Amino acid sequence: MLLNWNFEELCMRKFLRKKRVKRIDSSMRNLFEKYFSETKEWRNTELTEPLHQIVRIIRPKRGDVYDFLTPLIETLKSNELYLKNFREYMSAVFTKRSFTEMIIDVGIISDESFRKEFTRKITDNILPDASDPNNLRYVLRQVFYKKNDYEWIYRISYEQQIELIRLLNFKPVEESFESNGVLWQVYWALEVLALRASGAALEKNIMRLTPQFHSKLSPFLALFKEIESMWDAAVLNRKLSFVNEGDYKQILVLIHQCRDYLRQAQKNSEKFGISLTTNKDIYRIEEQLDRIELLIPLLVRDKDEVPEMKLIHLFYKLMEIHSRQKKLTDFISDSTQMLALEISSHKAKTGEKYISHDKRGYGEMLYAALGGGLIVGFLCIIKLYISKLNLSDFGFALLYSMNYSIGFIVIYLFGFTLATKQPAMTANTLAILINQGMNSDLRPGFRFKEFARYFAQLFRTQFIAFVGNVAMAFPVALLGVYLIYVYTSQDIAEEKYLVLLKDLSPVHSPALFHAAIAGFFLFLSGIISGSIANQIKFFNIHKRLEHNPALKLALGTKNTKKLSEWYAKKWPGIMSNFWFGIFLGSTGSLGAFLGLNIDIRHITFAAGNLGMAFFGANWDVPLTLVLWSSIGVALIGFVNFIVSFALSLLLAFKSRGIHIRELRPVLLSILHEFKSKPMSFFFPVGLNHENTENSAEGI
Repeated sequence: MLLNWNFEELCMRKFLRKKRVKRIDSSMRNLFEKYFSETKEWRNTELTEPLHQIVRIIRPKRGDVYDFLTPLIETLKSNELYLKNFREYMSAVFTKRSFTEMIIDVGIISDESFRKEFTRKITDNILPDASDPNNLRYVLRQVFYKKNDYEWIYRISYEQQIELIRLLNFKPVEESFESNGVLWQVYWALEVLALRASGAALEKNIMRLTPQFHSKLSPFLALFKEIESMWDAAVLNRKLSFVNEGDYKQILVLIHQCRDYLRQAQKNSEKFGISLTTNKDIYRIEEQLDRIELLIPLLVRDKDEVPEMKLIHLFYKLMEIHSRQKKLTDFISDSTQMLALEISSHKAKTGEKYISHDKRGYGEMLYAALGGGLIVGFLCIIKLYISKLNLSDFGFALLYSMNYSIGFIVIYLFGFTLATKQPAMTANTLAILINQGMNSDLRPGFRFKEFARYFAQLFRTQFIAFVGNVAMAFPVALLGVYLIYVYTSQDIAEEKYLVLLKDLSPVHSPALFHAAIAGFFLFLSGIISGSIANQIKFFNIHKRLEHNPALKLALGTKNTKKLSEWYAKKWPGIMSNFWFGIFLGSTGSLGAFLGLNIDIRHITFAAGNLGMAFFGANWDVPLTLVLWSSIGVALIGFVNFIVSFALSLLLAFKSRGIHIRELRPVLLSILHEFKSKPMSFFFPVGLNHENTENSAEGI
């Protein structure tokens, strides 16, 4: 029964396919009769219209497997008049049609500002740009306007394409040396691309990133000279430059040297800083080198190759450029990758101090976390006092923000730490390890072993930071309100204890959503730190301070140098903590102003609030509320951590071009590490100090 049904379905499909092929043949003959008969009607229509209709007829539908060019070829072979007039038409469409603008510009990021290019991309999506009718790009836009046209054209057999080219008497690429001919345009495009790449690479902002190349001949200049001499020789000898692929090995070597130059510039950005504009320039040069590599094989003269194949390959490359030009989403993706690289490069080194590699570092992190919890305990009491004032939303936002900001800056300057601050600063380090694992020659199960060990170090460092913050913030806040009560007979938490407890409970309030908001702000503060540190390096602000004559006169040379070093080291952290405080302090007031239930919850402040709430309730709290509030503190910490870490890791992934699918083998490596050494995720047990330290230094 089933076999019978399959046979019937197969017969039906064959019948429908034959019917469609007949319909295509009929449509093709009717079209040729209309445009390419004795009347030559194509001359009275818009030039690309007949070709547009031909492609529309032969464009396959889903599931079509016939030879797409067969209806066109059979129609041309069946009628000499059709063939003669179609040759004349195709010559009018393609002869002297320029495609250099396509090769040089399309698909390569421009030097416009982000705002201008973003606006232009939106406009192009709504109303596509009208190209110059004299350009080949105009023809391709009018004829091959569907996204999948490139795919089905690639499936057309070489035999059919060669047969069509011979029917139309198209001149082989090797013979098109005339001015503005095919070869002339390819050589011209190569020279312009090499010249643009060379000019951009020699700009001041890129050269300052590569001081080691200043005494050497620029590989970009060498590449331009090689292409220029290649063109001169080709024009002089009236033949293609290369006999085989080995002949253009020198150009490939120079392109490789150019890429090394750009990689060194990006590597040095951690030392000298980099602007978004410079990052964009480097990215554009990379694309120009890619385009040169795409075109060079067209200039190879292969004796065994059919002459028409070179023309086919050129058409393929032009179609690839045309169909894969950057859409709005691609542009946003590329731009955010450049921005991510700019703001995350600083964190690869600064994140090191947030991870403990041995027992001593573990103890130091506990001490720093206890110090942070001590200060937060006082901040909780101050915030509770502020909440009792009769202020406007703006007044509360201002005082809360100053309370947070000053407290965070004090924590930072005293060398203490705030739990959940680590993930935002260490994600880039972890992304580097993932990148190293991806490029490793080790077996898949061992590629991310180093990452898993490093993640275990981060996790236990985060764990002890949680413990230190909570262990100190809870008793300090509790003791603080108790002492205030002893000396003033005022229980400042009595009126607020129920609100404080419910705000911590995940079932009585949106505490976890508010914790996620705090996690986002932790991520944002890490971005601010990296961005400011990068700008200090890029604009040499610390060096300007060090060599400022007025400061030297006022403070002395030695003190001025100390000030500049302190500024370079501490200012990014100060500003990061300042803005983190502003974000936390103003969110609740902003929510009240907008009528939205948004606020923040941070594990350390949650622990302090829990202590004050217990005292304010005189320890008379329903057991269920105690349990949910206590569980809420732990869950708030987890959400703080996971949100800030996930966002920071995604940013680091973006900056290094790592796809999110790489997380699967990474997670498996972490799981394997946890199974083999579960206690190492919480305590510094069984550590090989030398290995962990060396692995950190290698990053």
